Amino acid sequence: MVLATCGVNLLAEPDGRIQPGILPVAQEQTPQAVVEAFLEAWNSEDFEAMYGLISPQSRDLYPLPVFQARYEQAHDTLNFTGVSYTLQQATIQGTSTALGYDVSVESAIFDPITDSGRTIRLVLSPEGWRIAWSTLDIFDTMAGEARLRIDSRFRPRASIFDRDGEVLVEDSGGMTILYAVQQDMLNEDQCIDLLAEVLRRSRASLVRQFANYAPETQFFVGVMDTELYEQYQIDLENTCRIFDDGSGFSKLLQTRTRR
Repeated sequence: MVLATCGVNLLAEPDGRIQPGILPVAQEQTPQAVVEAFLEAWNSEDFEAMYGLISPQSRDLYPLPVFQARYEQAHDTLNFTGVSYTLQQATIQGTSTALGYDVSVESAIFDPITDSGRTIRLVLSPEGWRIAWSTLDIFDTMAGEARLRIDSRFRPRASIFDRDGEVLVEDSGGMTILYAVQQDMLNEDQCIDLLAEVLRRSRASLVRQFANYAPETQFFVGVMDTELYEQYQIDLENTCRIFDDGSGFSKLLQTRTRR
């Protein structure tokens, strides 16, 4: 008897048993469906679901904690908010597939980062089609141990005048740097929700950041425009206990920039 699954012929005994040395293949799932499920899981930051869709060989090379840490580092650096994508036609050759796609990574602090003309590769495994994953599938410049880094330079804002030449907004942009101490917060979950809103960051990235510090440790949270900070100042003080207490351990640092 010959069983055909995903284009691979498997020899079976008359009683239905697979011949020794021949591994059965999981129920058919197209390469496109696997890649779409992987990208949808990426969009929702479901790293375990993503990991379940990469090949056994890739899982041997990248244990789950390593795989997840690579994505978390990139997400935290970019203030990741999601991905959108367009799949192209898949080219299947025996037990391997190459599928072209375009992806756009959404960020809370940058314009969408578009990466067109990507190729993702899949192999046929006993689990079905699985992605032959590497760090290049995050960004094509992230080979090996490469990490993303942001080089930030804040530009001052020009002064704004009315028609009579009076200054409406002075040429003095400002940034407010926020620090926090978890044990001081009235409600940590509510504080995380608030910070996600004002910093335009994903809640998951803030939860990971908080987990890196002891409850009594003061740590850097983020940077926001001073005008925006002033809108949320009372909420930040009441919920997160982020305020300038006049000490050397103040949880605020405000900078002014002038041209």
